[in-house]
Amino acid sequence: MTTYGTLLRTTPNTLALEAKKLEVEEGSTATISGETYKLGLLKGKLEEGIVTVSSEIDPIKEIKTCKEIVDELMEDVMATK
Repeated sequence: MTTYGTLLRTTPNTLALEAKKLEVEEGSTATISGETYKLGLLKGKLEEGIVTVSSEIDPIKEIKTCKEIVDELMEDVMATK
């Protein structure tokens, strides 16, 4: 598969960031195999594959554990008491 701007909406793993650099910064397109999508989407291997998402991924700048998210929410709740 050849990409044309689609890597701007993927999970930000090493493979996606390298392909994005080729596409955006160097003006070329990245060729990604179907196996890459299969690893990410079907097998859940997020660092080895590509997972495309909708534009709602844009605000996500880091991947946190569930515990980190709950701890942050609890800090906010406790601060409002």
